[in-house]
Order: sequence, then structure tokens, then C-alpha cells
Amino acid sequence: MKKSLIALFLLSCFVGCDNSHSSVKVQNEPDEDRAREPVVSPNVMDAATTAEHLSFVLGTSSVESTLETPEVTIETEETTTPEETEKPEEIAQVSEPEKPEETVEAIETEKPEESENVTATPIHYISKKDGFRVQMPSDPKIMTLDPSNNIHVRIYQAQMDGGLVQYNVFCHFFEKKILQDESIRTFLDSYLPDRLVGVDTGQIVRKKLTTFRGFDAKQFEYSSIEGDTEFIYQGIVFLIDGDSISLTMVYPKQATPELTFDAFTESFELLPLEPLLSPNEWVDKRSGLTFTPPIDMSIVNRERDHNGLLVTFANEADHTIGILDATVAYPGITWSDIDDKLSEMRDCGDGFYEKTIAGTSTQPPIVQLLKCAGKDEKIYLIQAYAPQKTYFRSVQRFKAAMKTLSLDQ
Repeated sequence: MKKSLIALFLLSCFVGCDNSHSSVKVQNEPDEDRAREPVVSPNVMDAATTAEHLSFVLGTSSVESTLETPEVTIETEETTTPEETEKPEEIAQVSEPEKPEETVEAIETEKPEESENVTATPIHYISKKDGFRVQMPSDPKIMTLDPSNNIHVRIYQAQMDGGLVQYNVFCHFFEKKILQDESIRTFLDSYLPDRLVGVDTGQIVRKKLTTFRGFDAKQFEYSSIEGDTEFIYQGIVFLIDGDSISLTMVYPKQATPELTFDAFTESFELLPLEPLLSPNEWVDKRSGLTFTPPIDMSIVNRERDHNGLLVTFANEADHTIGILDATVAYPGITWSDIDDKLSEMRDCGDGFYEKTIAGTSTQPPIVQLLKCAGKDEKIYLIQAYAPQKTYFRSVQRFKAAMKTLSLDQ
């Protein structure tokens, strides 16, 4: 008799948002939503670490690895749309007058600093490590910061006009991921006030709650007088899988950069993460299985044999991989039963099958990726799960890891 494999699904609780992948969609915030001291929930780092407003000096920095640099020369047109400026809300001061505050110092270095390659024609820059594509005026310098034990920051920065014009992509990796809706909103609400800590000679031009690439985000603009020059700071920040990504642009108020902020942000695309695997192999001596999980996953669960689940791996964003002994969980199951069940899933090729599992009122839809392995009468299922919204980020890592399952130990 055919046996259903629905019970084999290792469902977990996930948190997700709207699935649309649109450009920036803006909703003006009420006037009374003024910059203030951050309200920190248990899932949010303290103000000093959530802020991207880090005043370091670039002079001693070095470039990290720049292997992920496929680029295409393109031409762009200015796409800035005039917007009404909000009433100034804050005044502030910057300690170093000569340089815009987005300049940062690299703590980790891998290569000597390269000469600046300034060009009027933007290029498409791709980071495989952090999974994004964006237009920049030149190949960015890649820098890393570790301002606390709870956060790691990687910065991609391209400069023009001797550093007066800067384009930045900040990737903040939090030890404690920000996943719940309330914590995400608290982070976004506190983001701009955190940036303006210690700034006393500027003013907020606008701040808006938006969606960016389908994720809740905050867009902002403020100005600051540094020396004899007034600089404009434009940015947008959002969270994905519990970490934040922000795009910022800094330029003198009187300048008209060829690559506008709108063109810079419109060009930004999220890509699958590089398929990196852990240096540690999992070995199960009883079954003879070996498996190498993704680099960001560790063992979170082992079940008793009668359940058939041998091991579960997961990362902090609730992307999981489980290995199941189907012949233990369902005595008598055959490869014919497996084939029938796989026929109900989408064939992705190379032995992978995919299925979207509908969400509920408390959890969003998730995607299951399945691969089978076996020897003689033994049948093993290796199943990966992720929220539908961010499944694309892990799918390459899932497949690379699932291909390492071996029965020959």
C-alpha cells in the first residue's frame, strides 16, 4: 500500500513578510515621528552597535578580498524624482570637518590597498560572498569592522572626487538575529537616531517607512556641515534573515553626481549566497552516512531511531536541513512509493525536488527542497527548508551540501 510522505516534512516556525520584489514603495511617516533615542527590544543590539554611524579614518584601511568582482560597463541616466522636503527636525555637529562621516577604518585586511579607480561610467559590481549586485562608479574597497562581540560589519565603498562622493553598502551581521516583526520595526525606528548620535550641525531632510525588494525598510536623508562644506547623506536600510543591509550615498550639496542615489538603489539586487560548506564533516557510524553542512549551519537536534530522523542542522535564520531514514520511520516503504510522492513535487533536475508548503496565520509559506539517497533496501531523505521569501538566498548552499551525503563510511 502506498504510504504518504507528508509526515516526513520537518516543519519549523518561520517569520516572513510580503513576497513582492518591487522597487522602493514609500509611505510617509507622521510628522510627530521625530528622531529620538533608540528603543531597544531584547532582539536588537544596543544603540552603539545598531548604528552605522561609525567615525573612523580611512587612511589606514586596506582592501579585503575582491575576488567577487564580475563587472559590466553600463551607462545610466539620472532618475531622481523631486520630492517635497520635510520640515527640519534636528540640528547636529560632526567632529572631523574635512571628510564625510561615512569614511571607515578596516580592522581586518587581506590585500594591500589598491589605487582608486574613478570612472564616470558606473559598473555592475557583484558580491558572491554577501549575495548582491549593484551599480557603483568603480570597484569598491572592501573593509571589515568588529565593533563588538555581537556584530560583524562588512563595508563596500566606492569613492569619487577625492573621497568627497561616496557610495556604500553596509552588511551588518548580528549574533542575535532580528527576526520578529516587532523587533524589525524597533530596529528601523531607532536606526536614524542612532546614526545622528553626536551630530550637532545638520538637519534631517526626510525619513520614510518603505518597502525595499519586498522587505520593510527605512529611507532617510539628512545634511551635515563639515568644515566649509555641506554634505548630503542619503540612505536606505532593511533586514533580511535577521541581518541588516544598508545603502548610503554621501556627496557635497552643491555637487551633482552622475550616478544618483535613485539609480544606485534601483540597481541593487539580492542574489543567492555563495555555496560555502563547513570545514567539519558529520559522520554517523551506525548508518555509515557522512554529510558536510553549509558553513552557517550547526547541529540543533537528534531524534530517537523510531522517528527515523537522524540529525537536523540549522542556522540562526531558521533555514534547516534534516536527514531522515525513511525505512525506519515507515517500515515497508519502497522506491515506488518514493517515486509516487516525488511526482507531486517540482523536478529541479540533478535529483532535487521542490515544493512550497502553504503558510498559516502564525507562520508564512516555506519551501522544501528534497533529495533521496539509498543503498540496497535502505532509503534516506535529505530535506531542506526555508521561508519562501528568503529561500533563494540559501538554495545554492542547500544543494551543495545535499550533494555531499555519502553512504560509504
